[in-house]
Amino acid sequence: WHRVVHAALSQLETPPPADFPSQLEQAATLHGAIARAETALWFGLGASAQRAEKLAAVQRAVAALRNLPMEVDYGRTPLPMSLLARHGLSQTALIQDSPARRAALRDQAGELLRAIEEAARLPGPLGPFRGLQARLDRRALRRALRADEPFGEMQRLTAGLSTAEASRIITRLAQRAVVMLSQGTVLDTRELKADEVRESLPPPEPESLEPIFRELEQRFKAGSVGQPISFYFSLGDSERWT
Repeated sequence: WHRVVHAALSQLETPPPADFPSQLEQAATLHGAIARAETALWFGLGASAQRAEKLAAVQRAVAALRNLPMEVDYGRTPLPMSLLARHGLSQTALIQDSPARRAALRDQAGELLRAIEEAARLPGPLGPFRGLQARLDRRALRRALRADEPFGEMQRLTAGLSTAEASRIITRLAQRAVVMLSQGTVLDTRELKADEVRESLPPPEPESLEPIFRELEQRFKAGSVGQPISFYFSLGDSERWT
């Protein structure tokens, strides 16, 4: 975890990415570190994190594309400088819709889609939420490539919402998709309408950490570590686990 902290601090002084590979390399510093920790927690220290690391960096770039105006407002560069130069755009010009911005977003969506496909061929497992996010991102990018206005399509389900409201909707969609996967079906976001997502999704079921920790008991292997390690988890005021 100390690597994650150091990586987060290094992001404060990151220059604008020169090109797409540089953008992924910068994102991998922090998000790749998170993916390595995540893979170790889900699958053990010996599991390869190559696929998760690559995908985490790509997903950060997808999030930047989806949150374009907010990224610019925060002083970040959501698109590589080479792409801005190719389409004659400045960073502030990304806030307003234009033919040049649409073309640049399609180019970026194509690069991101190819990067997701490349990540899928790398070794290593994915946690359920990262795998689900990869499927949702892939579908959104494909729609953006076909759309007349790519940014509007990327924000189809969350346009006009605050970041907190959009995050709650995405969380509820993820919960719904995980339940459907457990039932042998797949959530197809192409069939969802914005009104359905915002108003008709049922509230999430009351959460409990108990099923997760009961499953961990089955995975315990005595002697796997050289010295005892304790982890503490809590869910609100109702549950405490050690």
